[in-house]
Amino acid sequence: MDRILEFMFFFVHSRRALTALFFGIVFFIGINIVGDTLVSRINGSGVMAVFFERVAEILGHRYDRLAWIALFSFLFLAVKLSISDKKRFLGTF
Repeated sequence: MDRILEFMFFFVHSRRALTALFFGIVFFIGINIVGDTLVSRINGSGVMAVFFERVAEILGHRYDRLAWIALFSFLFLAVKLSISDKKRFLGTF
């Protein structure tokens, strides 16, 4: 339990880690909004309507996956930066 509290203490006091987490959340929301906007503009009529619906569904899943990848990569970066700041603050290498 002490290790978790120590990690949270250094995570909260690490400006670089908080910035990385902030950018992860911003990119996650931004990619979802842009993806939904672009996918909603795909429409078709007639015989090709089914094809366009399927393409829009596939693109929607890809944007969703891209947003999650961005969020987790920034989260991983935030943890990595927090650990390096902890080592720098404590002076242990």
